[in-house]
Amino acid sequence: MIFRKIPLNISNNQINKLKALNKKILEHLEEGFGLRVQILDELKAELSRIIKEQTQLVEILKEINTSGNYFDVLLSHQDNEILNLPWNMAEDPVSGKTLANHQQLFLSKCPANYFKEAEDVQPHLAPPLKILVMISSPENADYKTRLSFEEEEFLILKAFQPLMQSGLVQIDFTDDGSLEALTRKIKTNKYHILHYSGHAIFKENTGYLVLEEPLNLNKQLIKAADFADALNCNPEYKIPIVILSACQTAKGSNEAGIRGVSNHLLKVGIPAVIAMGMSIQDKYAAFFSGKLYEQLAAKQNLLTAFHTAIEKLREFEFNEQSKGGIKNPLPLQWIIPNLYRSTKITHPVDWTLETEKLHFSSFRFIYEQDRLLIRHEKDYLFIGRRRDKAEIMPQLYDGKAIFLKGQGGVGKTALAEHLVQRLIAHDGRTQPFVINEKNKSIQDIQTLLVEYLEENGALNRSELNLREKGLDQFKYLSFELLKQCSPVFVFDNLESFQSTPNGAIAEEYQDIKDVIDFLCKTQKFYVILTGRYAIADFDYVKSYNLNQVGINDFWKKCHYLELGKIAEYIRKDQSEKQPGAIAENKPLQFFDIVELLHQTFGGNFRALEFFNELFKQNPRKIETSLSSLEKFRESYKNETEDVKTQMGQNLAFDNLFALLESDQRAMLTLLSHFRIPVQTFAIELQIGKPKNQSEFDNMLLTLHNLTLLEISLDRTNQTVYYYCTPIVKDLLANVKKEKANLPFSDQQAGVYYYYNYHNLSSVLTELEEAFYHFYRARIRDKVNEIGDYLAELYYRYSLYKNAFFYANRSYKLLTDDTSNGLLNRLGMILYLYGEYDRALGFYQKALD
Repeated sequence: MIFRKIPLNISNNQINKLKALNKKILEHLEEGFGLRVQILDELKAELSRIIKEQTQLVEILKEINTSGNYFDVLLSHQDNEILNLPWNMAEDPVSGKTLANHQQLFLSKCPANYFKEAEDVQPHLAPPLKILVMISSPENADYKTRLSFEEEEFLILKAFQPLMQSGLVQIDFTDDGSLEALTRKIKTNKYHILHYSGHAIFKENTGYLVLEEPLNLNKQLIKAADFADALNCNPEYKIPIVILSACQTAKGSNEAGIRGVSNHLLKVGIPAVIAMGMSIQDKYAAFFSGKLYEQLAAKQNLLTAFHTAIEKLREFEFNEQSKGGIKNPLPLQWIIPNLYRSTKITHPVDWTLETEKLHFSSFRFIYEQDRLLIRHEKDYLFIGRRRDKAEIMPQLYDGKAIFLKGQGGVGKTALAEHLVQRLIAHDGRTQPFVINEKNKSIQDIQTLLVEYLEENGALNRSELNLREKGLDQFKYLSFELLKQCSPVFVFDNLESFQSTPNGAIAEEYQDIKDVIDFLCKTQKFYVILTGRYAIADFDYVKSYNLNQVGINDFWKKCHYLELGKIAEYIRKDQSEKQPGAIAENKPLQFFDIVELLHQTFGGNFRALEFFNELFKQNPRKIETSLSSLEKFRESYKNETEDVKTQMGQNLAFDNLFALLESDQRAMLTLLSHFRIPVQTFAIELQIGKPKNQSEFDNMLLTLHNLTLLEISLDRTNQTVYYYCTPIVKDLLANVKKEKANLPFSDQQAGVYYYYNYHNLSSVLTELEEAFYHFYRARIRDKVNEIGDYLAELYYRYSLYKNAFFYANRSYKLLTDDTSNGLLNRLGMILYLYGEYDRALGFYQKALD
C-alpha cells in the first residue's frame, strides 16, 4: 500500500462556505432531525468541487482508476472543523464515484503538524483483541438528552457477542463512567482499544467529555486535556486505538488549535482515534463498532478494518431504510465516523505472540484484599448495581446510615463491600469493621476496636476502664478511633439478630441494638446495615430494596464465571455442524443461554453461582446440549431444580411468605401470572378498580419491601411497573395453596397487552404477550389476527423460526378456521426448508 500525506489546499472563501453548510447541518441535527436534507447534497457538491482542485489527490485517483495500486491517503489541514467534514462522500472527478466507493483508496485524517511520519508504531500486544468499554450516562442528565445506560450497554453487548463467542476478543467494562474508574482499569491491564460511549461537547473553544462524578454518577465535564492525560497515565504503555462513539468528539476549530478531544489524544501519542463528526444514532454506532472489531479480530489491518466497517454500515443502513420503503436513500450515518492517526499504525494486535488473557478486576483488587472480612471466590468480581450506587453513595458520604435490604443472593453483602471500597478510594483513612452473626455481643465488637487501637499504639486502657457500662466503653473507643482513621461499620445479616422476620431486635441482642442506634444517630461514622427484612427499631434509617439485577449485568457475570466457557463449546459445535432443519435455522448463541438462565433464576447472582458450581462439576456435559435451546433446557433440568431448591432454602421463602396476609398472598399469586412487568391497569382488568386506592398501593409496597415484588419507574413517561421475579414465581408454585380469591384471567391479560401495544408502547413484546395469553384463553379471533401479523412480520425480516412459531401455534388452535394468510405462510416457510410435502398440504388448505 502506497502512503501519501496530502495537505488540503482550500481558499478562505471555500472554508467559509463549508463552515456555513456544516453549521446548518449541525443545527438541523440538534433540532432532532435526520440527515435526509437538501443541505447535505449542497455540502457534497462543494466537497466535490474542492477535491477536483487538489492536484495531488486527483493524480492518485487517476492512478487508482488505471492501475491495481492501493493508496493510504492521510488528509491534513490546520482547521479541524474542515478536516472533520465527510470528505469520503465527495465525488471523484475522474470516475464520478464517491471516494468511499473506491476499494483501493483508504482515507484517514490528522490535523496539520501532528502526524509523526518517522514513527511506524506497531504495539507488541498479545491476542486476543482486548477492548475496554466505558459508558458515561450521568444520572442527573435530562431524560431527553440522557444516554440510556442500559440500552447502550445492551447494544454494545449484542454487537460484540459474536466476537466474544469467537474467542478472539475479550471485553471489559469500567465500573462507571468516571475518569477515576478509567484510570484504574488502564493501570491494571493493557488493552488494544478503548471504546467510549457517551456525549461530548465543544464550548468556549474547548472540547469536553461528559463523564460521571465517581461519588454520585452525576454529570462532570472533563476537559479533553485531562481525558488525554488519563489515557497517558501509564509511562510504559499507550492504548493504540480509542473509539469515541459520541457526538462532537471530532470537532475543533482554527482558533482552538488542539483543544478538541481527538486532537488532545493524538497530541499525547495515541496512535489512532476514531471519532464521530456528527451525532450518530446508537444502533448504527454499535453496528459500526462491532464490524470494525470483527475485522480487527480477523487480523485485518486498521485501514482495511475501518474501510470495511464503513461499507458494512452503509449496507446495513440501506437495508434498514429499504425495509421502511425508502428508495435510494441519501448517505446518512456511514459518513459520520472519522479515522484520525498520529502514526502509521496498522495492527493493534501482535498475532505472533501467545494468547494472554485479561485480568478482570474491580475495586476489591485495587486495595488490600484482606481489609474486609468477607470471603469470596478467588476470581470474585463485583458487577452492576449502577443505579443503586448512584442513589446510595451521596447519602453514605454525607455521614448518614444506610440499610441494604433484600432476599438472599441479590448481593447485599457484595454491595456493602463495594461501597466500603468506594469509601477507601474517597478517603484513604477509611478502616472497615464488619459485624455479623459471629459477633453476638458488644464485647465481641469492642474486641475489634481494641485490637485496631493497640496495633496503632493509641489505646489508653486506664481511660477505658474508668467506664463501667459496655455502651460507654464502646462510645469511648469509637471516638478514639476517629482520631486514628475514618471508621466504617458494616452490620451484615441483621436478620440473624431479629426475634422474628420483620420484627424487632431480639432481647438478647439489645446491646448491639444500642450500638447501632448510637452510631446511626451520631452521624460521625460511616454505617452500613444489611438484612432480609425491615427492622422496626431502625425505621429512621434510609433503606434501599435490592431486587434482581438486569440482563446486562447478568450477561457480564456469565462471561466472568466458568459459564463463559459455554461460548467456546458453542463455537466448536457450530464449526462441526451441518445446516439443520427449520427448528435449527437460527444457530444457538451464548446470549440465548444467558437469557434462559435469567428467565429461570431472575437476576439472582447467587442462583447463578450455584448453577455455575454444578456446571463446573461436569463441564463436558454441555457438548451434548447445544443442538437447540430446548435441548439445553432439558439437559440441565436437574441442575436447575437443584438450584431452585437451594435458593428456596437460602431465601428463607417460607418465613417471608408467612409474613403476608391472605389478600397480599393472593395479590402476589395474581402478579406471578404475568411474564413481564405490568402497570396497575393490568391488575384492575383482573379484579376491578380498588375501592381504597391507598390500601391497594400499600399492599403493593409491602410486597416490594419484603423483596417479593419489584417496582420500577420508566423515567421517560413516569409510569410505574410491577413484576414478580422468576424465583419467587417458582417458590410460590411450591407453597401450600390457599383458596384462590383472585382468579386470574388470561383473556383480560391479553386485553391489557393488546391495548398497550396499539395505544401506548408499540413495543412488539407487548403484542407477543397478548398472543400468549389469548392463546391460553383460546380466544380464536385474536389468536388468528395476532398470529397472522407476527408471522408475516417475522417472515419479512427473515426470522423464519419466529414466523413458524406463531403461524404453527395459531394453526394448532384454529385448525380449519386458520386464515388463508397463515396457511400460506406455513407453506412458504416449510418450502424454504425443503419440507415440500408439508408445504404442499398447507398450500392446498389455503386454496380450499
